[in-house]
Amino acid sequence: MSAVIIGACKREPGKGGEESVDKIAPDHFNYETTKKVAVNIRVLAPNGDPIKGAKVQITSGAKADSSASLLTSMSDDAGYVKGDITVPSYLDTVIVMPNYIGVPNNVRVLVKDNAISAILGGPDGVSGNVVLVQRPSFLKFASLNSPRFLAEDDNIAYEYPGNASLQDAVEQPSGKPKYLDKDRDPINANLLSFINNSLPEGRSVVSHHNEFLSNSAISSLNIVADNTDVFLTFVYENASYLNTVGWYKYRTNDPPTKLKDIKTVTMAFPNASSTGDGGGLVSGQRVKIGNFDKGWSIGFVLIANGWTAESSNYYKVSTGKNKYFSNAVLNPESNAKNKKHSVLLYDDLNDVFVVGFEDLNRQNSNANEWGLVSDHDFNDLVLYAKAANGAISKTGVTEIDKGSDKDNDNVPDSMDEFPSDPKRAYTATTGWSTLAFEDQWPKTADYDLNDLVVNYRYKFTSNALNNIVDMTGEFTVLAVGAAYENGFGVEFPFSPSLVSKVTGQKHIKSYIQKAANGLEAGQPKAVIIPFDNYKALINNYGGAYFVNTKPSMEKDAGDTAKVYIVFTSPVSLSTLGAAPFNPFIICNMKRGYEVHLPGYEPTAKVDKSLFRTEDDNSDPGAKRYYQTVSNWPWAINIAEPFAYPTEESPINKAYLKFLDWASSNGALYKDWYKNTSGTYRNSALIYSK
Repeated sequence: MSAVIIGACKREPGKGGEESVDKIAPDHFNYETTKKVAVNIRVLAPNGDPIKGAKVQITSGAKADSSASLLTSMSDDAGYVKGDITVPSYLDTVIVMPNYIGVPNNVRVLVKDNAISAILGGPDGVSGNVVLVQRPSFLKFASLNSPRFLAEDDNIAYEYPGNASLQDAVEQPSGKPKYLDKDRDPINANLLSFINNSLPEGRSVVSHHNEFLSNSAISSLNIVADNTDVFLTFVYENASYLNTVGWYKYRTNDPPTKLKDIKTVTMAFPNASSTGDGGGLVSGQRVKIGNFDKGWSIGFVLIANGWTAESSNYYKVSTGKNKYFSNAVLNPESNAKNKKHSVLLYDDLNDVFVVGFEDLNRQNSNANEWGLVSDHDFNDLVLYAKAANGAISKTGVTEIDKGSDKDNDNVPDSMDEFPSDPKRAYTATTGWSTLAFEDQWPKTADYDLNDLVVNYRYKFTSNALNNIVDMTGEFTVLAVGAAYENGFGVEFPFSPSLVSKVTGQKHIKSYIQKAANGLEAGQPKAVIIPFDNYKALINNYGGAYFVNTKPSMEKDAGDTAKVYIVFTSPVSLSTLGAAPFNPFIICNMKRGYEVHLPGYEPTAKVDKSLFRTEDDNSDPGAKRYYQTVSNWPWAINIAEPFAYPTEESPINKAYLKFLDWASSNGALYKDWYKNTSGTYRNSALIYSK
């Protein structure tokens, strides 16, 4: 916290900056590392029905994890997820995950014209600003073109319908069958609701619906009428693999007990993967698997990751992979309770037999490609079979779960995170972000932006209408490169009267006055003070001033203030606003000395006489706050974890593109705090202990 000004010219206290100075950024630049983006996502069933209550997550990464989460929201009655969110300025695509069976998942969507717009589902599968996953072009076909070929390990003959060759049977490179039926099933939202109740994403069937796995529950189709046409319809896949599905038949009274009892497997879906997720299928597309007489049964086999690149030139079905059969006795697990890999459920309202598959070895993850671990949710691939009414036996087939709603909030228990609480239904958590402050305002200092470094995130609980019932802010002190004992607060854009209760603050001093509901008293907007002194959360070993800013010193582990806010009545997302809201520090426990992000207004408790003194060049009349005459800020917000500079290492020396970014008004080097090409940072000046 030494008194060094980087790139700014000293001026007299109280002056308006009239003298000529070198400015590191245009006057209106506010150092935002994020941009506001409008979200317009619609979730539809294949027949066009809107889907209500799909939990849609938007992330900046390829997985649904909190570190990359940008938004989690439920689709409304019309199937929409709408709102404004903030994303890193450099972000040009996001991943949209409805996690709803029957709707395309893990869909990459462009951030275009500051909007995220797409339709997931419906007759087209996906539409809008969607980036489809591409596969290599094919220059030739495999030598395994023959209609029949032996598996690499079990001597079962595999074939394509009509004894076609691979080239004649399958589109390249998607693996979409050329023998799809001309008709497409209009899958409705009602059926998808039943499937999601029965096989919800990420929930083990073992604990959720163990009766689906009972020994008495059959997994094959038993035909009970002659001359029966059977169709198999693609509903959904949510798998890392590009799976293959085939079928085999056997006499109902003589089921296979070993692999050699199966002579032939016929391909149904060589690549059972969706358009936009490595394949070419759209929900509702179907194949006719054959005509059968009574006394025959139809079983299915899933070849895990069977649609495989033979080389860079072509794909083929590789049968030397893990294979899982409807007849559980044929599957590789030694423990009987883990041998089932498909469930068969009957929906009497739609008269279909739903088949859900688990595509990973349920007992030994080492047997799975890439070491993936089974979640036992049996929805890695979902199909359904259909025939003339009554031609497939219902005996021994488990009924589909049509859903229950114990708390009568119109959210099925399978989707409701609080099934016994009508006031709460869903939760959503933002990713971790970082705030970094200088604390000598209105003076400048060394611009290492580590006088107080805080990681933060928010968790929201909403009701069935997507309104927020309560929220929790988590605030962790990462570093204190200062002698000052600074506090930390957040101002929200709504009235204190909307807040019923605030708990979880960490206060060790007595200078913060709290109202009866736990907010800071005397504020026209709701203000929380998560900690009034950094020492409430982290303390330095050995009594030195600096905590986690000098690599030569031992690293200290900090605590987290979890501030819980309950609203008097649910508030809308538009009323709540979006993170970072209006965070600030209180310098050295002097309540009037607030440091906010550049351009953010102070709270009502700021000492206004400090503006335009020392090095501050704020102009409240022009809504200019917390910048010097040279346009340096006192704080910055990074919408993801940030590696801050070491002690007395100016931000522009640690991050080599910082000044280029600022001088370009944020147009260049939007990812200046990343390590793109390894040329954006001086690692020796960045704390990494």
